[in-house]
Amino acid sequence: MIRSDDYAMGKALGEAVLQDMEQTGTPGKVTIITENMERDSVSLRYKGIKDTLEHADQNVLISSLSGDFSAGLFEQIPYLITLDKSTTERAAALWKEGGQIRRKNGDICKIYGVGNTAQTVNALDNEDISLLVYQNVFNMGYQGLTCLVKNKKKEWIEKNTSIRYRTVTKESLYEDKNERLLFSDI
Repeated sequence: MIRSDDYAMGKALGEAVLQDMEQTGTPGKVTIITENMERDSVSLRYKGIKDTLEHADQNVLISSLSGDFSAGLFEQIPYLITLDKSTTERAAALWKEGGQIRRKNGDICKIYGVGNTAQTVNALDNEDISLLVYQNVFNMGYQGLTCLVKNKKKEWIEKNTSIRYRTVTKESLYEDKNERLLFSDI
């Protein structure tokens, strides 16, 4: 199977949250949305995040939430982590939906998630999401086609293919390396 290192993607999310906590002094309370945990990619990302947060120098309270979540979630936590693009899209939409009320109430929940869809990128650009981790899907397609043409076996693929992932914020969104991968019409 050709895919990114999902555990490392989870670690990157956890490290980004820890860095923000350290820089801002925000309390270490993190909620991870645990939808789609039956998927290997999601469960590996979760493990990467959890391992990173549990072994941090800071004291971090980690909670998990599965199933339906509502806009009220944002009032209770400073950090929300999502593990796949569909969950990231839903969390960003809920955050945006109640934006005026949340700003009035001073809610400061920051969403860290996985995704490279038009919706997640737009949410990042509009600051409804603080950070995204995404896979280089173009590289994934290229490597998949190469393996198919060269008739490579599973063991060779696992040893010799590597799909990179990137971390992107509002500030780095329009850097060339991110822009080429996140805006397919460019």
